[in-house]
Amino acid sequence: PNLIYPGQKLKINGNAAKTSSKSSKSSIATKTYKIKKGDTFWELEEKHGWKHGTLQKLNPKLDPRTLQIGQKINIPG
Repeated sequence: PNLIYPGQKLKINGNAAKTSSKSSKSSIATKTYKIKKGDTFWELEEKHGWKHGTLQKLNPKLDPRTLQIGQKINIPG
């Protein structure tokens, strides 16, 4: 269950995914955080005890690999 191979067919329930993403966005209060040198989504999630993927859900248009110092992101708050 931990590996996906090229060409492998997966069954995904589209309705469940849509419901969970909508409910997770609306149920989390956010505030703004300014990126500092060395910050990554993973490091911030680990430091604050947030579930992995939380920052990507709150910032869906951002590429976490190209964060800039001084850039503002949404964080749980």
